[in-house]
Amino acid sequence: MANLQQFRDLLAEVKPEDKNKIYQLLVAGPGKASCQIIEICSENGVVISDQEIDAFRREMDENGELNDLELSLKSLTNLAGGTSNPAEKVNRKILPVGFTMVEVIIAGLLMASAMTAFARLAISSMQASSNQLERAHIEAAINDNIQLIQRADSLLTYDSIGQDDVDQNDQQLAACNNPALYLQQQLELEDGSLFIEPPQLKDESNNMLINRTIDATSIPDIAIITFDLNAPESNISAESRVLEISPSFQSSCF
Repeated sequence: MANLQQFRDLLAEVKPEDKNKIYQLLVAGPGKASCQIIEICSENGVVISDQEIDAFRREMDENGELNDLELSLKSLTNLAGGTSNPAEKVNRKILPVGFTMVEVIIAGLLMASAMTAFARLAISSMQASSNQLERAHIEAAINDNIQLIQRADSLLTYDSIGQDDVDQNDQQLAACNNPALYLQQQLELEDGSLFIEPPQLKDESNNMLINRTIDATSIPDIAIITFDLNAPESNISAESRVLEISPSFQSSCF
């Protein structure tokens, strides 16, 4: 009867092709290959039984001597792609499952870059939305003030100048001498009935967003009303809206 060491010695002495055949037969399972293993051993002067073959295979497997070989017929069949002879592909290596550290780092960098770009896009979108809302408030405040000024001009008729005053004629004459200046005075007289307050829109820092000025001297008989505004967009340095009014009462001065 053979022992394990004799079996190892046999494997060390046989030809490489015979050794490969023995390993393949061991992997395929002693139940299917006992006769062929016994024949190979007998040719080399070693007597061995089926039980010994199975015991040697298990012990060699436990000692790690067959680590490079898949000892399960099922796993060998899967590795061989379902072939009927799994031993033909016994040398194929199984790739490790999962990701390497390099792959994880690269994926993390790509994810970080994508998240940074998304964050910048979101911030830009939010800023643009905020600027658009602030601009809408500015434009609405200017338009409201312009409509109030136009309404005040329509109410400032020739007959309303100095009405109920004993010196009405003198006031009318003074108004007709410089209609634009008289309109400006009426619009800016806080106690007057035609006073129009400039827009009072402010930003988060309590700074005025709109500055209104009235020029009654640059163009004769024309009041130039300018609205200078602080644009919410950072790429716009200065912006203004201009309204030119020829006082409606001056047509009655001649």
